[in-house]
Amino acid sequence: AEALDLPFVEDEDREATCGFYSNLLFGLLENSESRGLDTLESVYEDLQPTVTAVDFEAFAFDEAYLEDLPTSPGVYVMRDAEGQVVYVGKSVHLRDRVKTYFAKRSEREEKTLKILDRIWTVEVEVVGSELEALILEARLIQITRPGFNKQVKVHERANLATSRKAAVILLPSSSPDCVELFCVRADREIRQIRARKDLADWAGGWVEAETFLSESPCELDAVEKAAHHILDSWLQQNGEQAITVDVCDAGERTNLKRLLEEHIRDADNETWEKAWRV
Repeated sequence: AEALDLPFVEDEDREATCGFYSNLLFGLLENSESRGLDTLESVYEDLQPTVTAVDFEAFAFDEAYLEDLPTSPGVYVMRDAEGQVVYVGKSVHLRDRVKTYFAKRSEREEKTLKILDRIWTVEVEVVGSELEALILEARLIQITRPGFNKQVKVHERANLATSRKAAVILLPSSSPDCVELFCVRADREIRQIRARKDLADWAGGWVEAETFLSESPCELDAVEKAAHHILDSWLQQNGEQAITVDVCDAGERTNLKRLLEEHIRDADNETWEKAWRV
């Protein structure tokens, strides 16, 4: 039992347990001997699962392509030979996640096998944060409707999170010199603005943010409703760790502008790093 890594029970049923494992082992050895396996080592090797590799001849990429994928957060899109989207996924570590589909395994989930049977290419888009990846994934799923994705269903919620207020959420960017600003209103699509940490392009960014906050309400389509609910859910779980500026609490627009500038400038200090790298 010890050689085969079987559990050993020490209780009043110890004798019965030992007898059970003895009979099991002798039966296994007897069966194995009839197949030419006459040592414990050969039996143990025979018990190991058969590991199979993926045939990369079926794809437009090879293992080297997977090794070169970025380790950043992002979204991956799998397409078939005709360019149709088969599957959309997201990860905080793109390389590790995508490689799991193609790793050597003894068995694979039926869904994974069907995906591998269809795909031809894998494309990735790097983003700066988990939230950005979640929103991008939700939007792509709603737009492309891949057959292997569980569709994002939009439901009205009784308890609405920060996205139901006018707010600006600051998150890291895929560009190390920049910050991503997510401008949020319940009655508008989420607006993403990239700003340099040195504020070199902030004049234009502020005009865009201020214009967004002043725009007339509109009816959100299914894509944007999904994006809002993804953001709501993320904030409910990570609200204390996110850098969120409430537009109403900020008061005058000049004060809002000042607060945003301070947060953008402070993007490199230790406190900010801990806050935004959720």
